[in-house]
Amino acid sequence: MAQGNLGTDLHSRRPVSEVLMAHLPHTVQLITAAMPLAAGLGIPLGCLAAVRRNRLFDRLIGLLSVSVIAMPSVIIAIYGMLLFSARLGWLPAIGADEGSFGSTLHHLIMPAIAVGIGWVGYLARLVRASMIEVLSANYIRNARSFGLTEPRIIYRYALRVAVAPTITVLGVGVGYMLG
Repeated sequence: MAQGNLGTDLHSRRPVSEVLMAHLPHTVQLITAAMPLAAGLGIPLGCLAAVRRNRLFDRLIGLLSVSVIAMPSVIIAIYGMLLFSARLGWLPAIGADEGSFGSTLHHLIMPAIAVGIGWVGYLARLVRASMIEVLSANYIRNARSFGLTEPRIIYRYALRVAVAPTITVLGVGVGYMLG
């Protein structure tokens, strides 16, 4: 393994490194589509849940976050295929198109949602916890005492600090997905 020889695949009788390299571009495409989706949904939802702490919205986000974390992405993919491919016919059920950029994107929608939706829950819970901690910090109280508006305090000062652990988790998530 240290020499780069991963052995031979028992099924195809090809070198394992060759098999891995054949599928790596599709894996990178999937990660590139899934992680921005997860961050784009998880960070704002977590921030809003922290700002509206202990209200209905916070409880709904908490329930949905735990639900999607607990649900395997395979189950989400199966239900997505049943709904969006079989019933509605909007998205392709299988395959990766090597054609145009738009066609490739069309084939990536459902797998990216299936893989990314679980990470939305992780990120929302993490951002919520970080935001609650940051919103109780002294410099946030000072900003409020200076008369800064609440949206400015939240998005300009608190969210910048609260997102730092999330970026670390995103890096771990990319490694996890590559594996």
